[in-house]
Amino acid sequence: MNPKGNPQNLRKGRPKGIPNKATREIKATATDLLSDPAYVENLRIRLVEGKAPHMETLLHHYAYGKPKETVDGTLTHLHRIYAWQD
Repeated sequence: MNPKGNPQNLRKGRPKGIPNKATREIKATATDLLSDPAYVENLRIRLVEGKAPHMETLLHHYAYGKPKETVDGTLTHLHRIYAWQD
């Protein structure tokens, strides 16, 4: 007997690590759209004109890495500051 359950259930479902059909189709469609020369040129124009701030931020993260986020150890709530007690 399989430790995960009934041996009859071993072959049911998609194998681990294999994306489902919808995921593959969506990824293929997105790849086609994003690699379209007309889209790329339009994106380039929007970036230069400053009309694509989210894409500009994403491209900066890809090119230079995402900045490290730090936590200062204080919580603010209802105009009060509670410092962490050691």
